[in-house]
Amino acid sequence: MIQGAKSFVLLLAVLAACVTAEQADEQPLIFPTEQPAAALDASADEPRPAPLAKCAGEKEMCKPPAGCALFYADDDEKNLQTCILIPANETTNATLGLCCENVLSNRIKQLLTDDNRDQFSPGYNTGPELGFISADDLSASSVNGKSFTDKLETLEAELKKIGIKVESDTPSAGHLRVFNTTDEARELSLKALRLAAATSALTNRLGLSNPNGELRQVDLQNSRLGESCPPVPVCPAIGGKYRLHDGTCSNPRRSWIGRATSPMQRLLPAHYDDGVQVPRSARGGGPLPSPRLISIQLSTDGHRAPQDRRLTALVADFGQFLDHDLVQSPSFQLRGGGGIQCCSQDGSSVLPPHQRHPQCMPIEIPFDDPFFSRFRQGCMNFVRTMPALTHNCSLGAINQMNSVSHWFDGSTIYGSEGQAARNLVGPRGTLLNNGDRGSLALLPAQNGGCTRRRQTENPNFCFVAGDNRVNEQPVISSLHTLLMREHNRVAGILAAMHPEYSDDGVYQETRRIVIAQLQHIAYNEFLPVVLGRRFMETYGLLPLASGHSFDFNPNYDASVTNEFAAAAYRLHTLVRGDLKLSNNAGDSRIPLRETLNSPQVLLWPDAGDALLSGQCSRPLGAFDHVFSEEVIFTSNIL
Repeated sequence: MIQGAKSFVLLLAVLAACVTAEQADEQPLIFPTEQPAAALDASADEPRPAPLAKCAGEKEMCKPPAGCALFYADDDEKNLQTCILIPANETTNATLGLCCENVLSNRIKQLLTDDNRDQFSPGYNTGPELGFISADDLSASSVNGKSFTDKLETLEAELKKIGIKVESDTPSAGHLRVFNTTDEARELSLKALRLAAATSALTNRLGLSNPNGELRQVDLQNSRLGESCPPVPVCPAIGGKYRLHDGTCSNPRRSWIGRATSPMQRLLPAHYDDGVQVPRSARGGGPLPSPRLISIQLSTDGHRAPQDRRLTALVADFGQFLDHDLVQSPSFQLRGGGGIQCCSQDGSSVLPPHQRHPQCMPIEIPFDDPFFSRFRQGCMNFVRTMPALTHNCSLGAINQMNSVSHWFDGSTIYGSEGQAARNLVGPRGTLLNNGDRGSLALLPAQNGGCTRRRQTENPNFCFVAGDNRVNEQPVISSLHTLLMREHNRVAGILAAMHPEYSDDGVYQETRRIVIAQLQHIAYNEFLPVVLGRRFMETYGLLPLASGHSFDFNPNYDASVTNEFAAAAYRLHTLVRGDLKLSNNAGDSRIPLRETLNSPQVLLWPDAGDALLSGQCSRPLGAFDHVFSEEVIFTSNIL
């Protein structure tokens, strides 16, 4: 794949900065660096003016393309002038840059003050005492909570006994491999379900009309119900230089905000039928329509979906990588592992109520479905995501768990749990790799756990990284590999410069640098083309050309919102139906259905390079209601 710092920066710069050709999908991207001026002008859709020796604008500077990336979002209105960044000499051509302004300030507005600091993130010991709840009420609710989870475990044992579980070689098993979770997360979710059952019992016993509002602030830490509350994390007296892997103490004033396995927050109150956890029904009292039926009505399947020729397909891939860094909503699983089955084994129908797990929410598929009818599938297995304990272990409506750190902190590379992160570290602060390809090393291999069904070639091959979705598709695997190599490149330089550093010192300092690189790429290149430059400026999101930002507000709850994780950042309409590989030998394609949980393509020579280059030289799928049929098809073969 890519070697050296320059290649690393240039490759990730094309996430947003490069503009694909209007005339043909196959035309390679020409990026303005280390090329003669004539070649640059000839490659553009419309000839640009000859490069300048010095930028004409008063505030403009000649920068590498990566440094001007955010201005590509406005390129329709302002044609960026090329300039000579490094003059030519006897052995090399001139290196070209672009004339763009420095970002010196943002128009950020102060959104929160000390007066409303508790509006978004209630902390520990901030709620009222239990005075209005009697000891009998509290004891009864505690019994109800325990009874609920005891019955759940008994039911799970019965379902396993009669064979109601997810079988291997099924789409549900493939989905489970991608979104597998830990026993610790499951135990935390059981405690959250116990509190939810206790909330329902108290609501009925006390005749409450709004349990989420009336019970949410009740502090349970010194009660029987609060015995399983997580302890308040203690941060160093002086702020630590390095981030903790699970996100704890990233907000030094409220150390629990954003840590892994904590709940996502909501922009609007939860809407459950019982006010606590029962999924909502229609306003008229009946069941909601099938989500699949709504999808059929509102979206379109297409083999050749529309394209956005301003941006490259790698925008969607990096967007997926960024999503994996911020969010993972684990589905509920059986004790001891194994998936919950909500449909008959042949997928033709929903299981009867007495054979369904309480966390089942099966999706009924219309008999005349334009896609699934060919497989005679009438039921889509769907299991609810795990709830999480609230920060002060309070009563009220359930909130969904985020099993990774809520912060954009490179957890995809390094992991969101201490021991798992340590298992990825090699000698002298490097990250483990397969070690037999030198500078082109791949991620370490793991046997089993990710292979899609019916795979015959290397059936047990997959990679290990900080995030278990590394094998979801090969471009994600390539980005993981690229960042592992970048970590090891920087670690090698630091170890040579500072032999006095401990192995952990090299690792932590390198991790800090790579996280900063990743954040800069996202805020300077990716987000401006997704959100728009004006939005970025208004909310103070653009990286400054000099100085530091002091906009961090410790009173703001930076936890990922449920609305963002479940709806706002679902950009699957951008995904193309295949992956493109491009190298000196030419171009080739792999259908998306052949790539899910199948990273074996990266064993081909330079396949990672070819994938990233190919995705950079083709247009992005359009943001509309049209989905590639391959996206739907993969759900049936995963």
